[in-house]
Amino acid sequence: MAVYYHYSPSLAAAIAFSFLFGISTLMHLYQICRTRTWFWIAFLTGGIFETFGFGARAINANEDPGDMKFAVVVISNIGIILAPVLFAASVYMTLRRIILLTGHPELSLVRPQWLTKLFVLGDVTAFLVQAYGVSQLTSDDPDKVDTGRIVMVIGLWIQIVFFTFFIITALLFWRRMSRLSTKSPKATPWKKHLLVLLIASLLILVRCLYRVIEYMQGPDGSIISNETYVYVFDAVPMFIMMITFHYYHPSEVSCLLFGGKMICLFRVEHSEKRPDMELTGFMRAASGDHGEA
Repeated sequence: MAVYYHYSPSLAAAIAFSFLFGISTLMHLYQICRTRTWFWIAFLTGGIFETFGFGARAINANEDPGDMKFAVVVISNIGIILAPVLFAASVYMTLRRIILLTGHPELSLVRPQWLTKLFVLGDVTAFLVQAYGVSQLTSDDPDKVDTGRIVMVIGLWIQIVFFTFFIITALLFWRRMSRLSTKSPKATPWKKHLLVLLIASLLILVRCLYRVIEYMQGPDGSIISNETYVYVFDAVPMFIMMITFHYYHPSEVSCLLFGGKMICLFRVEHSEKRPDMELTGFMRAASGDHGEA
């Protein structure tokens, strides 16, 4: 008989976080639809993954170990483990828009038209590798489970490497823009959104490092046998990140670039494109329309 959990999962905790992620996801859906911030759909999908992941965990938490359903375990693992990869994709796309908003794309370490492609490529690779790892972790075959752990570590390291490079790119852009502070448009809130993006990146990075340590320790490790770590280093950071973006929604960046609506919680504001944000030919090619990555 396969051992899906090395502890008795908390029913209350699983229900609570499924509910919290569900409410936040519905709110993100509302914000996306009101502002037509379609590039944020990957983030919304991550919220759906978290909601169903912890919901499935709650179902199994109410079962005896021998009665836990394999399909429900798979849904739980896929949802909780892969959701941050989807969050990361949205973070990558937002940085590109922030860079274009400043009017100084030349200061970016990676050219804006390549930035999203590069990091999303790494993100998709990490997603596929981790998805395969998850499929092996729920096997009854101990050898496949061991293979799954190795594959998961590889997938997580791919994500960590790309995410670290992303953070370096964002910090370097911040530094270069700060040197031009007297020339940059003070009314453009690029610093606020870049700071939120960096905080979100660090939360995802901490979560990835936790998962790497968990899988490297193996089935006899102290982390995998203690459910507290799942919530402290995975569920809580991801929920904080989702809540943060309700207040500092990326629709403001898109709104200033292309015109339209911006939102903070439920408060919607209409705005035309900033008159000083006329896009050059290069920036048009790099940015596309409101809904593109």
